[in-house]
Amino acid sequence: MDYGVHLVVDACSSMNHHDRNVGIQSMRDAGATVTTFQAIVFELAGNFNHPQFKELMPIVKDMPRNADGKIEHLDLLY
Repeated sequence: MDYGVHLVVDACSSMNHHDRNVGIQSMRDAGATVTTFQAIVFELAGNFNHPQFKELMPIVKDMPRNADGKIEHLDLLY
């Protein structure tokens, strides 16, 4: 049975960012779909008509961000 692997990059960590990024790139090269927590939440909700969409928004909005407003650590990958 084949599985589609989705790697949630903002849920990945390592003792140093280089090792983290090498691991993420290795998984991407092996066929994993690289995504973010926010993208997964919105994909699972489908759209804003989902009955719990409003409850999900604080979770997405409260993610830690750096001084530039980007979600922490994602800018290190790209």
